[in-house]
Amino acid sequence: PQYYLEQMLMQCEVKLNNGHHERNERVFFLKPWFFTLGETGSAVEMKRQIRDSCVVIGEKRHDKRIIDLMQKSAQLWKISEFHNVRMPNFLRNFGFEEHEKHVVQMTHFLRGHFDELWIITYCVVLVINGLLISWGTTDTVRDEFFEFRILGTATCRLGFDGIQLIGSEEEKRGCYPYSLVFRLLSFFHLGFATLMVVSWGLSNGLANYYEEPPTTNVGNGKATAIPVGFALDKMRLQQNNESFVQKLKRYTTLTRRALGLSMIKYYVVYGSFAILAAVHTPMWNAFHLVDIITYSSHLKDILLVTNRHYLRLLATVFMGLIFVYGFAVIIFVFFSDQIVYNVDDDLVFMCDTLWGCVQRAVDLGFRNTPVFTRDPVPVITPLFNLLYFLTINTILVSIITGIIIDTFAEMRETRDQVLEEVTTKCVICRKGHHAFDQSRNHKGFIHHITVEHSIWAYVYLKYHILAKANYSPETLSNVELFVAKVLLEGDSKLWRIIPLHETMHLKDDSKNKGNDDDSNSSDEDDE
Repeated sequence: PQYYLEQMLMQCEVKLNNGHHERNERVFFLKPWFFTLGETGSAVEMKRQIRDSCVVIGEKRHDKRIIDLMQKSAQLWKISEFHNVRMPNFLRNFGFEEHEKHVVQMTHFLRGHFDELWIITYCVVLVINGLLISWGTTDTVRDEFFEFRILGTATCRLGFDGIQLIGSEEEKRGCYPYSLVFRLLSFFHLGFATLMVVSWGLSNGLANYYEEPPTTNVGNGKATAIPVGFALDKMRLQQNNESFVQKLKRYTTLTRRALGLSMIKYYVVYGSFAILAAVHTPMWNAFHLVDIITYSSHLKDILLVTNRHYLRLLATVFMGLIFVYGFAVIIFVFFSDQIVYNVDDDLVFMCDTLWGCVQRAVDLGFRNTPVFTRDPVPVITPLFNLLYFLTINTILVSIITGIIIDTFAEMRETRDQVLEEVTTKCVICRKGHHAFDQSRNHKGFIHHITVEHSIWAYVYLKYHILAKANYSPETLSNVELFVAKVLLEGDSKLWRIIPLHETMHLKDDSKNKGNDDDSNSSDEDDE
């Protein structure tokens, strides 16, 4: 792909300190090649997640934000390394050099089209389930659970498997095309689902796989990530010298780590149900409607609500069961033949045993208050009803609802804080947007955070400097040499070269010094 110079040329403002005085300088460099490919699709979403997690969660200090940014951004490097280094190297090792270009192009295509593949796959699932709803019936001719009666026809029926026609030869006449419907749709679904899962694995799957940033010992023994893609010959030589047992052990470790991902387990179940739908009965496709939860961020938030405080919810439900059991014991001992929960509950459970009373209480008690049918006691009966209603139907339900509502409020507050932080302040220098938007000599806040203090430019600077320091240190300039010394001490020291509450781009704009006082005072705790 072709790139404009403005897309490749990066600049970073760094703070230099020689022990006597400080000054700010700019470093210009070209974006490392391994970051130029595949920066669309999942990479954009991953950048947003990394940025949001490093900004304001837990009111992090400025140095902590920078450290987290550098450590978590290692995911971007590892994903780029997989697509642009490890995948081609894997193809060469197994003798696919002639097809390497086409395979790499295909992987890049699949990585960037997960959304389209998911939409097509889910549309096929919707069509199948629409036919299941329209054609499914329990009015069977043969001794089966259900059959499929084709709407618009008088005699066309399909068996349990959705393929075999049922009836006499006269009834089957003209029905053969219908026997191919579920079979074709199931194989279409299998094909697109396979492409969808591969696309997920090459995009979001790699992000989950490389969630923990890798470390390599360099310099003075400090831990930092090194782009091994610059040492292709060394990496190929190391892998070529591996024995078969070593390669098998390495691939086994990688496979075991991949199978540990929750989404991998989900897609294994998803694929199993898809195969069962193709060979057993199309009813298995009903499960695939759940896939929209894994795709929609809003539905994920709803699940996250119950998952974030699940211990509280479980404790509340357990407490409710204890109270319901207590009331069931009282009913069994004193009112076993006088209480019902609704008009037909006696058709469900009888209260002639304690187990029957407990079943009635658990099944119906959370929804309805018990009602005395005869011989009510003037004081005891109203008091019992009131206590049951307040304890089970009001307080318990209110506690569960309150936990869920509070969790939604926490998530909304966190999201609003992050949005305000990234839209009104520079993540690097922490100066407010008014200082740039009201300046007569500056292009504005958006230009500042995308060009002058782009957080991703600092990520690229880290790998650019480390690569030069390790493979061509003689080409380092004085400013780059200072930055390299700090980087080789580890990510925990990187904040020392990041300008805080200052920028050389507003150095001579005295008008905006006063405008930014509010922003600086609000961030004094960052230091």
